[in-house]
Amino acid sequence: RSEVTRLQRELRLRSEEVYRLRGVDIKDTSQHQGTSKPKNVRDHHTLGDTDSKVKSMYLQLYQREWSQAYAHQKHGGVAKNTAHGNLLNIILLSFSQCREIADEQLTQILQASSLWAPKTSPHSPENPPPQSTAGNKQRTPPRTSQQPMKRRSITSQDDSKLSNPLYKDAVSFQRRICEQLLPHVQQRVSADIMKVVDLSPAMKSSAVIRTYTNCCIQTAWKIAMETDRVHLDNSVVRFSDFDTVKYDFYDEELENFDYVVWPALLSGNSQLIAKGVAMATSKVR
Repeated sequence: RSEVTRLQRELRLRSEEVYRLRGVDIKDTSQHQGTSKPKNVRDHHTLGDTDSKVKSMYLQLYQREWSQAYAHQKHGGVAKNTAHGNLLNIILLSFSQCREIADEQLTQILQASSLWAPKTSPHSPENPPPQSTAGNKQRTPPRTSQQPMKRRSITSQDDSKLSNPLYKDAVSFQRRICEQLLPHVQQRVSADIMKVVDLSPAMKSSAVIRTYTNCCIQTAWKIAMETDRVHLDNSVVRFSDFDTVKYDFYDEELENFDYVVWPALLSGNSQLIAKGVAMATSKVR
């Protein structure tokens, strides 16, 4: 148990930086029970109305591939909490690494595209010549067409960036080629994940674990292509009150969190997209 807790804490710390960049403030969530479709609350900053599609992919991954991978570990003699920790680590790393790759890729597309953007005249209305006076010798630095363009802002609501035609075209192109890039992404991310998770060599090479890992990466990659605001919940603290709005009980219905089995999926404004699953316990008084 202590080793699983340590691994979860380590992976949580590694992913927290990504979450912090999103500026997530989990204040409240709306009621979301069973498999009903969550209310669409997306604004124009999100790329497409994808809540239902994302929810379906995410829940199917838990109900099918996660269940098979857990049963496979149990059959191999792996303890329940260790098996849970292994599968949790895989989904956490899949999401964080796919987000990083997507960000890196879009930045490269924008930088390459900016090299071919029309150059403005040095004395155009948008870039007037510096004013020179006897009392002021300062010069305004000229703008260059090769300034790196930033990826879509995660923490700010910057309309000017999202309305940039070059940005929209770059995002559209990235989404068109995402399926072609998926095998490469799966190979790269799965290799990194297998270096971290605490699985035996035989378990790592098993078809069931490979399938689960690749499906986690596939789901995380597709979600990263759809929107940069969907993220995994990382707010659970052990022994805190069990949140039945965001989480279902794994087995016993007790009053406190023990650990997360399957993280809840949230939108950028903390709207619940898909409930998670957690192990419950009674807090030691």
